[in-house]
Amino acid sequence: MNFTPTDDIVSLLEFIESKKEPNETATVNEILCSYLISIKMAMINTYTEQEDMLMAISCSDLIGNIFIVIYSYSLNIKLSLFICERAILLFNEYMNISNNYNSTPVHTSDIKQFIINKSIGPIILKKSSSSITDITELFNIMKLFMNKIFIKCKDYSTDYIESSLEKILKILPTPLIHLFLKGQLIYINEELENIDIIEGEDIISVLDKLSIKFEIFLFIYNSNINIDKAKKLTNKTLKHSKIMNMLNKDDNCNKSAILKELIDLS
Repeated sequence: MNFTPTDDIVSLLEFIESKKEPNETATVNEILCSYLISIKMAMINTYTEQEDMLMAISCSDLIGNIFIVIYSYSLNIKLSLFICERAILLFNEYMNISNNYNSTPVHTSDIKQFIINKSIGPIILKKSSSSITDITELFNIMKLFMNKIFIKCKDYSTDYIESSLEKILKILPTPLIHLFLKGQLIYINEELENIDIIEGEDIISVLDKLSIKFEIFLFIYNSNINIDKAKKLTNKTLKHSKIMNMLNKDDNCNKSAILKELIDLS
């Protein structure tokens, strides 16, 4: 395929320029959540259309990079999501056309180059004042975790997959941002990499438990307890019946009060 829409590229650059913000107004939490929304859209839309998990992950990796470039350049979340959504549509249109009219398999590198040219190709990225610059590692870790959960959901319905990904972006960004800013990247990475999901286990429940675990660790760590002791105390507290009740939605008490009570008793 030969795509050289010079006029389109010029128009796109003009559009992006018109939407640039002079200063960053979004919080780190808002930026990360929007980034994860773009990842989720790429996975679900591509998987629905192509019925191929690896292709969906390939699309999400590309879209994640596009989001970071567009946001870093424009400081505009709405624009970043719009460009990402447009890129997802183009990705799947390209795949559908290739599958219908090409006798040879389409190369992922060709698709990615086409999408880059049609989305961020005209941008000349200079040094950015975006918050993303300082937390890029966390963005990448969260993207890999989304990929992992997506694959873990392979035997579930598309609705359940979407619900699982939605759960991640609702409950994990806030505690992870706080832990990251306190220098706990290694702990975050360990927990996300080592999350154990037994076959047939409810993934959404596992994610709820993981979120509580991060909150417990953060609560303990803020009490000036060393890392090793904080990890042990976190694992012990997580097994308490009140935490189980909290996870089962049976306990309507204040979460912070419960955590403080349990930790003080430990």
